[in-house]
Amino acid sequence: MARRGDNVYERKDGRWEARKAKGLNEKGNTSYDYFYGQTRDEAMSKKLNSITVLSETTYVNTNASVDTSACFWGVFDSWLEDDKTDLKDSSYIKYFNTIANHIKPSLGLVPVTDITSQLIKAYMSKKLKNGQLNGTGGLSATTVKGIIVIIKSVLRYAKEKGLVTDVNIKLKMPREKAKIMRVLSKKEQGVLEKYLHNDLNLSKLGIVICLYTGLRLGEICALRWSDISLEEKTLIVTKTLQRYQNIDDNASTKTNVYVTDPKSDSSIRVIPLPGWLVSKLKDFYPTQKDAYFLTSKTDKFIEPRTYQYRFKSYITKCEIKGVNFHAIRSTFATRCVEEGFEIKCLSQILGHSNIKTTLDKYVHPSIETKRKNMNKLKPMSA
Repeated sequence: MARRGDNVYERKDGRWEARKAKGLNEKGNTSYDYFYGQTRDEAMSKKLNSITVLSETTYVNTNASVDTSACFWGVFDSWLEDDKTDLKDSSYIKYFNTIANHIKPSLGLVPVTDITSQLIKAYMSKKLKNGQLNGTGGLSATTVKGIIVIIKSVLRYAKEKGLVTDVNIKLKMPREKAKIMRVLSKKEQGVLEKYLHNDLNLSKLGIVICLYTGLRLGEICALRWSDISLEEKTLIVTKTLQRYQNIDDNASTKTNVYVTDPKSDSSIRVIPLPGWLVSKLKDFYPTQKDAYFLTSKTDKFIEPRTYQYRFKSYITKCEIKGVNFHAIRSTFATRCVEEGFEIKCLSQILGHSNIKTTLDKYVHPSIETKRKNMNKLKPMSA
């Protein structure tokens, strides 16, 4: 079965086209080189012939009939296929595209025994934003770090299969810039909540739920009324909803919607609901308990991108700027810290695997909290 990640397909004119990712353009989109042939093998051979690996010296494979199973290319395919049953669909698609677009075009034809720290370090520097040739831009440190993690996993797999004897790749991972979390001020949150409660509907109520539970975007879209207990005053998170690329060339659509388990095991959680929020929920309780929360229909859901657009329209009407959907989750966490929530409790409500994630991401005092603490300082003498 052909896969999109191989970037080889038959054109309407009968020729075969292969493409190779060569980097990012000025807009940050992937750009490609194209190769054509009368057969799939011919197009693929031309593509393989063009692949080079840049290090302190240049690695060039000019053998058009190269056996990719003996190279890093084949090891990646075997690793991904062996792990497929253990991976979530979203993870498999992410790994598949990362390997096809960023790793195979540069390292695919290198014999696995030739992979060295020096080679990976040179590859990594070319991928980083500040290390691209000709100033064409590159990938973020976070993305490159993820690529290196995949490479190391594949090398460990190669050792397990007896393809290499040593996988001692020593690298200093690129430093990730700390992201500035956008949090709604109390004034902004008040303006937004006033707007939401005015002419309240299910779409607006979903935003209110996120403001007071910290649900992720995919989690609120996958939420069903059966996940909410008005008697127990709880909400249970068991699923997330996302649209992902379809990597099967024979599929009728380019993307599919997946309703899967949440981000991690710790993301499956029970969240107590404030009494006033339960009262709001009672007013919208549907006749079918298994209906999706945002639509009150069993066969219709709202996709994350659509819900993001709705949220954007809400904050635009509230004249709030610089806020994306994730800011709701950040705002919830910040309000909890300001109210003195026990961090372990907050971590479990957010669905984090450990409190370090909570501390690193969300425990950042607001300017109001800092000012309150600074005002505690009094002069030692009059």
